[in-house]
Amino acid sequence: MTSTTIPPKGTFLNLLRIKINNIARAERRYIDRAEEHVRAYAEALADANIITDDERDEFYDVAKQAAEDAVRAYKAAEKA
Repeated sequence: MTSTTIPPKGTFLNLLRIKINNIARAERRYIDRAEEHVRAYAEALADANIITDDERDEFYDVAKQAAEDAVRAYKAAEKA
């Protein structure tokens, strides 16, 4: 019989923060996909009761803001 252990919540949150940081590094055409990836991961964590629904909503907002910031940065770089 095998047993598994669930990593601590901090591990999952660190992975989520890494995914949010990757939004800024994504090519412009993939920013929306990177945001959706973060949202899906946060949804999965909420479904598994690792984070609360309020935390999930906060991560949705953070991902949206990161995507908007990344788009603004690309537009500013195009103008320069």
